Amino acid sequence: MGQLEMYDKNTMEHYETYTEKGKDFQANSVTCLSVHPERSDYVLIGYHFGQIALLDVTDPRKAVKIVKDAHKGQALVNLKFC
Repeated sequence: MGQLEMYDKNTMEHYETYTEKGKDFQANSVTCLSVHPERSDYVLIGYHFGQIALLDVTDPRKAVKIVKDAHKGQALVNLKFC
């Protein structure tokens, strides 16, 4: 199951793990990440089976937005905020 491990940038201490729980994300790995250039608390996560999750790392219990059919069945290898 793909997950994102988060660490404090100053202390390097682990503070949270984000794992999407839906059935579409089981046996699915994270293949790419993109951090927003101006709001570094927003991160896009791309998955092996084509899903995308937008995460606010200040409250990582639940994704802000999930797109399950962005590239259905195709691994995402690159994401970028525009």
